[in-house]
Amino acid sequence: MRITTAQGAVVRELKAGDTWWSDGVAWHEVLNVGNTTGVYLIVEPKAR
Repeated sequence: MRITTAQGAVVRELKAGDTWWSDGVAWHEVLNVGNTTGVYLIVEPKAR
């Protein structure tokens, strides 16, 4: 996945079963640059 934020872009190679987390960003764009379909679950904490 290529993840682009205001600070630039980074490519993360993920394989089945991998986990990944972020502290959160105001804006981002994600593009699957691999050869296989990516399926993922996004969980965000509820604001208090």
